Amino acid sequence: MQFSRQPQLLELMMDMLFRVSVADGVLSESEEQLIHSAARVFNFNDAEYSKLKSRYIKDFEKYYAILGCSGWY
Repeated sequence: MQFSRQPQLLELMMDMLFRVSVADGVLSESEEQLIHSAARVFNFNDAEYSKLKSRYIKDFEKYYAILGCSGWY
């Protein structure tokens, strides 16, 4: 891949994909699948993908799990 030596450029591209996808306030399942597919093409591992995603989507479930409770009542 010609951009493999430019990780900052790949991260910027992923960042733009997330920004466009959440512009309407929601990251749909199909949008997330498309972005996750791009992450695999760009050789991002799951931790890198999650870090990028967390800039735009807050994962409150992990905090509820730490507390031993559910976020839905």
